[in-house]
Amino acid sequence: MLTIRDIKMGTRGSLSAGHAIDLDEGVEAVATDSRLVHPGDLFVAIPGERVDGHAFIPQAIQAGARAVLLSRLPEEPAPHGVTFILVPDTVAALGSLAAYWRSKMPSKVVGITGSVGKTSTKEVIASVLSQKYCTLKSEKNLNNEIGLPLALMSLRPEVQIAVLEMGGAYAMGEIEYLCSLARPSVGVVTNVGHVHLERMGTIERIAETKSELVRALPPDGLAVLNRDDPLVCQMAEVSPCPVVWYGLDAEADVRADEVVSEGLSGIRFRLSIEGRSYHVKAPVLGRHSVHTILAAVAVAHAEGMDDQEIIAAVRQLPSGLRLLVNPGVNGSMIIDDTYNASPASVLAALTLLDDIGGRKVAVLGDMAELGSYSEEGHVKVGLRAAKVADLLYTVGPLGELTAEAAIRGGMPPDAVQRFSSVEEATPELCNVLRAGDTVLLKGSRAIGLDKLAGELIMRGKAKQ
Repeated sequence: MLTIRDIKMGTRGSLSAGHAIDLDEGVEAVATDSRLVHPGDLFVAIPGERVDGHAFIPQAIQAGARAVLLSRLPEEPAPHGVTFILVPDTVAALGSLAAYWRSKMPSKVVGITGSVGKTSTKEVIASVLSQKYCTLKSEKNLNNEIGLPLALMSLRPEVQIAVLEMGGAYAMGEIEYLCSLARPSVGVVTNVGHVHLERMGTIERIAETKSELVRALPPDGLAVLNRDDPLVCQMAEVSPCPVVWYGLDAEADVRADEVVSEGLSGIRFRLSIEGRSYHVKAPVLGRHSVHTILAAVAVAHAEGMDDQEIIAAVRQLPSGLRLLVNPGVNGSMIIDDTYNASPASVLAALTLLDDIGGRKVAVLGDMAELGSYSEEGHVKVGLRAAKVADLLYTVGPLGELTAEAAIRGGMPPDAVQRFSSVEEATPELCNVLRAGDTVLLKGSRAIGLDKLAGELIMRGKAKQ
């Protein structure tokens, strides 16, 4: 268990309390949100762009925080039973504490990065490995300079393998820093795409920042790279350790062919592991999900799982993963893929929609942070939607590009509608949708399609 002594050593902070401090007193967990604090936790006061965590120290203490990591002391002294740890920078101190805690843990770390599919790949890898090993995974998308340390603080001596997502969407050096904390011995790179092009400037710079995971691996580590992505392939040149390839390419060490989508029932394919072939069915949605499975197979094989153990784990994967499929309003079926969006992921989602019977309705929100690729990306999505969807609803100002492209691609103009917000789109969808419709909702989080999906699902449940 983490102790006050560990926090002091990991952060090099100074201690302050209204009582004699017991350095061996245990701390249950670490939280940066006062609403998530439980008795015995360490609360880290993070100053943010909109809110400052220091303002919520009283709430954290009221919830039972045993210790508070802060960069300025409040006017009131620490109450009895609570220890204040004062540091110059709480974000940096959280990272230092996580690195210190990770150094005490024997766990092997698998790091995952890429433009699209990081979270799904993390989930599948962790699910497969957990069939044989005590496995920890980072929750949700805890993948930045705050989230990754929180994931590392969950490590315990019994954890054999930790599967951690690593972001890196804002500046060069971010993933390098995360690697310095987590010390991964296995690195998985899913792909390089136009996500965050607006921030990074060029796709080559995006590739360079993703390659920081590969560069950080130890000589006795392993780089697991997507053979089907040319920019990922180039990362083999900077790898200090052996490389294992996965993908559809004939030269991949772990590959798939004969990939068939069975709609909402999953996918089936022929899996080859170093030349040994098996026919596999997996309860994941969309043909694009095969890459996620192949990455997991490559990692599991490298970690000593035999073929039959791996295949059994793949067959038992949680269905859906990031895609949520629920009954919707008026007897429709809602595919909620509103977590985030890029051209590649929207095109993949439309391909899944194409594999499902009935009337197909695509509700597509703007894709953010595409920079100079924004127009081309939205046009490509519109052209693909014209080939797949019977009805198209766009939400957001960039939806005009998608809508016009769909009409140019042959979609009847009266089958395309544009909305500026989810509030405008909701009543129209509730009126138009009917039994047998399959509705795909996909867009960047800022558009708020998750709220629209929730409303459609809620109204569907209300009539059951």
